[in-house]
Amino acid sequence: MTQYLQSFTLAEVLVSPARNQLSAGGQTVRLQPKAMAVLCYLARHYERVIDNDELIEQVWQGRVVTYGSVQKSINLLRKALAELLGEREVVAHYSKRGYQLRIEPVYQALSIPRSSATDRKKMWLLAGLALGGAAALLLAWLLLPLPPSLPPKSHQQVFEQVQGYTNEVGHEREAVPHPQLAVMAYVRHQAAEGSQLVVRDERGRDWVVAESPGAWQHLEWSPSGRQLAVIEDMDGREHFGPWMPSSRLPQQYNVHVFALDVAAARVVEKHRLSHWQGHINSLAWWDEQTLELVGRQGIAAINQRYRYELESQRLSILPSLERVPNPLASRISQQFSAIASYQQSGVRLDFYAPSGRHLGARQLAARQVQFSWIPDGSGVLAYLPDTRQWLLIYRDGTAQTLTLPGRDSHPVALPRFGPQGQRIYFTEQRPSGNIWRQDSAGQQRVTDNAHLNYGAHWSPEAERLAYISVRNHRPQVWLVDSERERQVSRQLLAEPVRLLWEASGEALIYTAGEALYVYDLAAEKEQLLWRGSGDFTPLALDREQQQLLALRSTGEVSNLWRINYGTGEKKQLTFGAVTTALAQGEAVYFQYAGQPGLWRWQGANGELELLNKTLEGDSRLLAVTDRDVYYRVGGDCQEGDIVYRQIRGGEPAKVINGAQTETMTTDFHPQRGALYSHCRVPEADILYWQ
Repeated sequence: MTQYLQSFTLAEVLVSPARNQLSAGGQTVRLQPKAMAVLCYLARHYERVIDNDELIEQVWQGRVVTYGSVQKSINLLRKALAELLGEREVVAHYSKRGYQLRIEPVYQALSIPRSSATDRKKMWLLAGLALGGAAALLLAWLLLPLPPSLPPKSHQQVFEQVQGYTNEVGHEREAVPHPQLAVMAYVRHQAAEGSQLVVRDERGRDWVVAESPGAWQHLEWSPSGRQLAVIEDMDGREHFGPWMPSSRLPQQYNVHVFALDVAAARVVEKHRLSHWQGHINSLAWWDEQTLELVGRQGIAAINQRYRYELESQRLSILPSLERVPNPLASRISQQFSAIASYQQSGVRLDFYAPSGRHLGARQLAARQVQFSWIPDGSGVLAYLPDTRQWLLIYRDGTAQTLTLPGRDSHPVALPRFGPQGQRIYFTEQRPSGNIWRQDSAGQQRVTDNAHLNYGAHWSPEAERLAYISVRNHRPQVWLVDSERERQVSRQLLAEPVRLLWEASGEALIYTAGEALYVYDLAAEKEQLLWRGSGDFTPLALDREQQQLLALRSTGEVSNLWRINYGTGEKKQLTFGAVTTALAQGEAVYFQYAGQPGLWRWQGANGELELLNKTLEGDSRLLAVTDRDVYYRVGGDCQEGDIVYRQIRGGEPAKVINGAQTETMTTDFHPQRGALYSHCRVPEADILYWQ
């Protein structure tokens, strides 16, 4: 096919399909034709995963071949790319799904060869016919009335005061106004008792539609307002707040649809899509009988958009959009879509018409965005938690800053316009929590204040500890040294913050947003080491060699990487899905997701070794000595006992009882015990601006 003859680049590699060759840095490698055809097809569809059957159908074009032929071409392709790019992973494989390029191809302009006089006459004749046809189409288009690019803006843009909507229990959140009535759906969390799905009528009377031992989230009314869709997080982990590290393990969800008679406070009908395993990021209605979800099933590298038809109970994957290879969330209004994706180290919003035509886009200098449609359909209301900025972003990509008065004391979340566009409802959160220590003698509180404190870590000798504290809306690094607390970070840090001690105990290492800092305790000096660490969780730092060992996350998949932050050179050390890892000396100990066993990457020779085949899968590694490994079984906020066993075998033995199940252990020292935070539902109320 002629489209596959167009040259393109993958990073610094020039791909020349017409010559079946790859070249970079003066070196050229030839590919077999089928391997080149596979590369070209993956490049043309780089935004999605391609399975074996599609490759056979498109590349081998009807010939009867086995999956082994595909694997052979992939192996030849990887070998050729490795000669030019080293160990960098270019073609990723996702178990039971297929293959995908990890580097976006950049196509070169097609060159037109010199033609003969006869060819030039034919070209001029064809050009004339094309111009004539284009002129006729232009004339017809000019005679048609042009629809407005945006609907008239009927929403309020100036807000002067704030009022409370719920002030009862202090755990109400996620208010979603009914599209026509003065009715509100919201969630009331009850800590250990789970959460309630509540509908409040125009008189302020509450009706508990359903209860869950987990957490209700992502509420959405159908376009008519007769149905309410909601996600039930069966694990209940996500409602504890964004400061809790999200688990790499898939979570269990149910998707519920309630047909409601609001006037009679009665559930007319229930519909449930149960046992979704993975992660769900957003829920929306495409039409009255179709839901759209964005998320991942199982342990997958990228998000996808799904459609679920209520009548047929059919779930299908939507084709990938060219501009949105990895969607984060989607919102829909009258089948106009606003889709968020992570691009260029920030979030971008793209707008699409019901036909699929791209309308506009807005790049945001933020790693997080919460957004919902304005009722008049002109655009979305967007909130950027990192900077606390409010924007009205319209369908053509233009934006207007929204100034809202008087709510600087606490973080806010989940903003929504009321049905007439005259109010903005939101959740005001008041998170707080302290650091605790637990050993065989019992529990002891380490911090005692009204701030949100988390992420505590012992120094190597366990005489000091450091933690993160959110004060004046900003996370900062604090040190407890000889019973004295002091703030050590001086920069205005941004979430997410990840904290680590240097092996010598002489410095603290922390990432904040895209930046990597080190604080030298003796010199009392903070230094910026590197920008570009947003996807990395540091495990060990060697300042002399300028080397960083870290976990790098891509969607649900994390792997070990080694980074030279002086040169920017990066190398991937594992290819799988690593869930827990810690460094000890020149080695990194880790587990793969869903698999029992303990692995070690040895820095001296770069070898991977399976040390123990029976260590419980999906554990959290806490400490390693020359002989033993200490770990905790159970997920975030669902922890079991702290146990230890010999690195290369032996039976586990309990060290600390796991009676405190709703906790988040962040570090452990064999002599000093565990450091942990309680997983408490943060105080929250629903308020509104008008």
